[in-house]
Amino acid sequence: MGCKDCALKNEKEIPYRGNPDAEVVFIFESAGHKEIEHGKMLIGKSLDYTVKECNRVGLDFNSLFLMNAARCRIDKDQFTDAQQGAVLKNCRPNVEAALSEIKPKLIVCFGAIAFRQIMYKSTLKKARNQFHWSKEFNCWVFCTYHPAAIMRDPNKLPVFQADFDTIARFIKNEYKAKDEVIYKEVDSIRPILDGDCYSEGNFYLTGIDTETQGVNWYDPNSVVISYQVSKDLNEGWTVILHEE
Repeated sequence: MGCKDCALKNEKEIPYRGNPDAEVVFIFESAGHKEIEHGKMLIGKSLDYTVKECNRVGLDFNSLFLMNAARCRIDKDQFTDAQQGAVLKNCRPNVEAALSEIKPKLIVCFGAIAFRQIMYKSTLKKARNQFHWSKEFNCWVFCTYHPAAIMRDPNKLPVFQADFDTIARFIKNEYKAKDEVIYKEVDSIRPILDGDCYSEGNFYLTGIDTETQGVNWYDPNSVVISYQVSKDLNEGWTVILHEE
């Protein structure tokens, strides 16, 4: 197992980079075309998205250590799932060596391939928005979308941002999972209805949920007792129309 047995053994290898004393490691999937061209991981728009979110939540990007799950480029259009797994297996000694030296408190996996390399699980959808404990690396693991996925589908951006909010709260709480609910009463929901909600580019994101008496919300005799307006994935406004 190792480079000599890897299907990518003759490809260009992109080294890790960042702070060797980092408490937080960001691990991505594999090198892209521009990374291969420049010989440096995480450049271009993927870097821009990552740095922007770090700055927004107050996370020092320069304090992080950056890795790829595979040090050479995996062409997902050309490699089967089994072939990808073989590449990850051959590259894992590099990952293990780096993480055993750094001893991070948190590993953030960007994309399914990165999560698969760390936790041997490839399903990102169910693994998102929660912290997983790695006995192997003695630290917490969190996964979110790869920045490239946000570029392909901007609808994922609010989720990506909410994940960074979660990461920042976790770090601020000294790497301890904590569910904190803050409640307050307001006199008006006019600010959120006027567009004081999540904004990126030329669109707004507002989620509305309704509740009724009973389960048959479509019954003409049903009464709407409340509704919720979601400012973002971490904040919701509830309007009570009928007191119990």
